[in-house]
Amino acid sequence: MPAALIVEGIRILRPETLPLIDLPVWIDLGPQLAGERAKTRNRGQGDSAAEIALWDTKWIPEGVEYEQQVGPQRLAHIVLHPADLI
Repeated sequence: MPAALIVEGIRILRPETLPLIDLPVWIDLGPQLAGERAKTRNRGQGDSAAEIALWDTKWIPEGVEYEQQVGPQRLAHIVLHPADLI
């Protein structure tokens, strides 16, 4: 079996990164749902309230802007939706 490298990253799907990715996959949770999941994860990791608040003031708004400007779901070869992940 050939070697495979799976790379996960926030805002990694962009026109300039596509030549480096053999199979771009987008999990279409939407910034709000992804942010809620991230906040739950970060609380469980013991992050401070200030760190968690960054999801509402920085990370989620940046995610919304990224989706509007880049349209990563249009760049992906596979788009998964929350119902697909159950």
